[in-house]
Amino acid sequence: MVSNKPVIKQLDHVIARVDDAEALHRLFSETFQLPVSWAVKSYKAFKSGGISLGNTNLEILTVGAKSDADGDASARFCAFAFECESLSETVEELGRRKLKCSSVVPYIESPAEGLPKTHLWSNAFLDGLAGSDLWTRYVIFSTKMPGYQFWANLLRGSRVEQQGISRLFSGALVFLVEYEYQNFKNMPLWSDFKNHDEKRAADAEALRAQAGGALGLLSVQEITVSVKDYERANENWKKLFAPVQPLAQGLWEVADGPAVRVVRGERDLIQGLVFKVADLERAKTFLREKGMLDSTSSEQIRIDPAAIYGLDIRLV
Repeated sequence: MVSNKPVIKQLDHVIARVDDAEALHRLFSETFQLPVSWAVKSYKAFKSGGISLGNTNLEILTVGAKSDADGDASARFCAFAFECESLSETVEELGRRKLKCSSVVPYIESPAEGLPKTHLWSNAFLDGLAGSDLWTRYVIFSTKMPGYQFWANLLRGSRVEQQGISRLFSGALVFLVEYEYQNFKNMPLWSDFKNHDEKRAADAEALRAQAGGALGLLSVQEITVSVKDYERANENWKKLFAPVQPLAQGLWEVADGPAVRVVRGERDLIQGLVFKVADLERAKTFLREKGMLDSTSSEQIRIDPAAIYGLDIRLV
């Protein structure tokens, strides 16, 4: 029987993929003076660093060779992840709701050099929310095959895994995440917390303590997703969020956001983020002085994409 209870707890983080994770991480942490949620860390197949944006985190990801990332140094938003109360129960429920979803995929790796391999987090990948592609559907199918986790662990850090992750994060991916805090004892900026609620609260408080950084950031208001099959995408968002109803046609939000705005487009992609700031004039002055100001209006300003590796970020 399909449950009528919400299964999605909150939007956990947004991922920007770039060739140089350290450089983009410094831009957000030093130039924009936003709190570091986690420092850039090298895993076997990728690099990842996190920035607190108040109600969500920005994960900055480097994976694969430069040629895998369209052959240039530009960044793009490639994915975002939701947290749920129980990943395994949520995957079962989404199956009952006829939403294409992978099995639970544990990520197992040593949290620090010289330590034993440990279960750090788990993911489940979704299809049909920010478009659909053959590789995502193949990954979803593969995770349900016998022996998948054995081969995934055996290939950890290999070129095969790098290529697989590179392809998975090359378009517009929506997935679920669950963290194993009991195994974070040797992970700086994570090991101080018992659970993810504590971690999120501390990250949000760090942003408030820094008065939102140079931009006066309060939170992320929304993520804009362009899809070719608009009707199908909205049906799938309805399945994911049920019984929560959209705020408006194609506009979905749970907890404190960010909201997800689904729009019609010629391509399936995550277009950009909208930041909510305390004072638009203050943000405009900072960006103008830094030579980072693009278009402006009385209600919205845009950071020059050329100044932030091609990302589209607007402030309201």
